[in-house]
Amino acid sequence: MKGLLEVAKNIIIVDDERHIVKAIELALSGEGYSLKSASNANEAWKLIDKNTDLILLDIMMPGMRPIDLIKNIKDHGLDNVKCMYVSAVPFTKE
Repeated sequence: MKGLLEVAKNIIIVDDERHIVKAIELALSGEGYSLKSASNANEAWKLIDKNTDLILLDIMMPGMRPIDLIKNIKDHGLDNVKCMYVSAVPFTKE
């Protein structure tokens, strides 16, 4: 079975922290992916089309909740679009 990144060619990176978007773009650039980015779920919704394969989605962002974006995708029959949560939450020692 192929991994998700092996079959995804058109990826949208959604994060309100620009440095996170840039880091993911750097990691994926040169690998043959078509990359788009958005700073929130509302912007991402405008970028999604029938060719979108994968959305790398931050969990905590202002505006539309990420789970609502996923619901919109499913409600509009975009079953080919896969979503993966990506978040950079610092760990603290207790």
